Amino acid sequence: MLPLLLLSSAALAGPLTYEEALQRALERNPELLGSEASRQSAQGALLAARSPFDPNLTASLGYAGSKSESTQEFGEVLSDFKNLSFDTTLSQAVSTGTTLSLGLSGSQSRFRYELRDTGFVVESDEPQWSTDLQASIRQNLLEGLSRSYNLQAVRQAGRSLDQAELGLLSTRQQVLADTASAYWSLYQAQRLVTIAEQAVAVAEEERRIVLAKVDAGDLAPVEKSRVEATLVQARSALLSAQNTAQSAAEALQLLAGAEPDGQVEAVTVPADPVALDLDDEAIVAEALAKNPDLQAARQGEEGADLDLRDARHGRLPSLAAVGTYTLKGYETSFGGAMGELARADLHDWYLGGELSTPLGNRADRGSVAQKEAALAQARINRQALERSVEQSVRAQVRAVESARLGMELARANLDLAEQTLAAERALQDAGRALQKDVLEAIRTVDDARVAVEQARADHALAVVELMRLRGAL
Repeated sequence: MLPLLLLSSAALAGPLTYEEALQRALERNPELLGSEASRQSAQGALLAARSPFDPNLTASLGYAGSKSESTQEFGEVLSDFKNLSFDTTLSQAVSTGTTLSLGLSGSQSRFRYELRDTGFVVESDEPQWSTDLQASIRQNLLEGLSRSYNLQAVRQAGRSLDQAELGLLSTRQQVLADTASAYWSLYQAQRLVTIAEQAVAVAEEERRIVLAKVDAGDLAPVEKSRVEATLVQARSALLSAQNTAQSAAEALQLLAGAEPDGQVEAVTVPADPVALDLDDEAIVAEALAKNPDLQAARQGEEGADLDLRDARHGRLPSLAAVGTYTLKGYETSFGGAMGELARADLHDWYLGGELSTPLGNRADRGSVAQKEAALAQARINRQALERSVEQSVRAQVRAVESARLGMELARANLDLAEQTLAAERALQDAGRALQKDVLEAIRTVDDARVAVEQARADHALAVVELMRLRGAL
């Protein structure tokens, strides 16, 4: 119910910082809330798996009566019995393969016999009480003697909880990475809208100047068509940038569990890339130790190894030692019967063994073969994932450095484009450059500005992905 309430009350609009976006995603992201619900379910399953080792108390109380008729050698007999009985037992299963129980039972009986032919009646003058106090123990000696074998269900439920917690951690890392990616994509889209707006303003001003020069006869009429096309292109680019920004805003709101109305603004500026001396080996070692998916794979392999050990134990025959000791009491009063029971004048005892084994034992042998294959598969998966994580981390380290260099190149290209535009304008004013050269220089500056923003976003996203692989988000 809580996740539904959180989702229904979610709202996200207006200026939003990077830290606020990540926090909102942690609080309201639907996938993350679902992973948390799965973890809580696994906790409940673990609690239920421990229940067989809880003490168990059973009790009963009843009153019964019976009337019957039978034919004996001395005639027809009408029998009437009445019985009050109770029984209570406390039992406990222990992980060592031991089962203990202690039970107290008792009954009060009355009888009446009537010989119908003669009317002769025989009945109990007083009710007769019978009480039993029985203690028993059963101990597995072969199959079931191992604590690990007896705790299989608990261990598997605990493993499921561990997997759910690692899944929650992995989902958290992925949600943070996706949210970071969406945030920087929105920031980039907003910057591209600003650049496109500036490009439209420049194109409109250029159009005004060109039209004035064409009217004055300083430029050929074809320049009018050229500048009109440039303005249309700038306005089309602005519309495309606005649509992209709207979609990016909606994507960020969805990740934050909010209504996707697009009314949100990314206000945090990405940090400028700086040269870093990244230690590949140290980063790989950290990723191998902290990556949630890799931790889950290792736990899966460890669990498969324990399952195989238990399957091998399960091939043993079932042999159990059983012992019982019972104290009894028979008197006309409940107190008297309990007193006789306490004096231990009447007692029974039993010691024995029980052996059971399936001939051929194909089920257990087949289970061992299955567990051996499962262990081999888990080991293969873990080794493959380790290699994959290591390669991904090394590649991402290179991607971070490449993104930093790409940012430097984009800035250098922007400086060059701005200088070229200034030179073309100066040449045009001096009558030594064509209008189309100026328009091309303007487009080059716009493209260079877009490239700078793209490079900035690429670097931010590369850093986020490297942190996700390291399990450090």
